[in-house]
Amino acid sequence: MEAGEAYAASGYVVADELGAPVHPDWYSDEFHRLRKRAGIARITLRNSRATANTLMADAGVPDHIRAAWCGHTVAVNVASYTAVRPESLSAALGALSAVHNPV
Repeated sequence: MEAGEAYAASGYVVADELGAPVHPDWYSDEFHRLRKRAGIARITLRNSRATANTLMADAGVPDHIRAAWCGHTVAVNVASYTAVRPESLSAALGALSAVHNPV
């Protein structure tokens, strides 16, 4: 609002003070600035997406919701951004064992 008529309503989700798109490096630079200020260990933006996706999967968030959140198809999201954690493998083994060794 302070820019007045100098502001161009570009429609970009992330824009500078005048409505122009920001340079792609800005995302990484800003992420690392905020990460450092928060005292979080160094992680890439891609890894933070995978971490968030895995945590949501472990919390039971459906595949299609996580895919929409990341802006991907379900297939790409599950294959690329959802990690398998050791405790998840143990749970899968338990489920498989229950099928093969019914009580």
